[in-house]
Amino acid sequence: MLHAILLTAVLSGSAWAGDPSVECIDQLKSKDELQILVPKVALGNVDDQTLEILANDEVPTKKEKEVISLWAKARQACKQAGAEWRSQNYPATLIPIVDGYYSDFSSLMADLYAKKIGYGEFAKTRAKLEQEFMKNMATEAQLIHQQEQAEKLQREALDQKPLPSSDLRTLDAATIRQRR
Repeated sequence: MLHAILLTAVLSGSAWAGDPSVECIDQLKSKDELQILVPKVALGNVDDQTLEILANDEVPTKKEKEVISLWAKARQACKQAGAEWRSQNYPATLIPIVDGYYSDFSSLMADLYAKKIGYGEFAKTRAKLEQEFMKNMATEAQLIHQQEQAEKLQREALDQKPLPSSDLRTLDAATIRQRR
């Protein structure tokens, strides 16, 4: 059953609530080896993107490409740091959404690294990815919530309605134990 806290977090926009990857990624902005990128990308949260970052049409220099590679590896390590937590705390249907977000972000980083896009385009596309991710998480969380509510109502209806003895033959043993 989806925990009410997770559902609230997803629907309120903090879909990452409790995920160790979030803190790990947020800490990247203080890593000395990544500081060359700070004026050009938001190393942590997408909300840290400034107008200057969004408007920057430069492409990475050779040195910046090296640091982008380090940043990509660090983000991957952060993703892995939260993988077990997500598998234990997120419903199975949310995991592919999270994995898809990380994959899309990595592809976007690869485009920046390859100079197919500049820093501003990277930032704008990143913001769209984040928005789409949050929308997908909220949609899936709402579906899960609706399914759980329907199951709860069904259980309550079964608890209030006595079964004729002929119906007992069609129920499996687990269902009979639940009803007792």
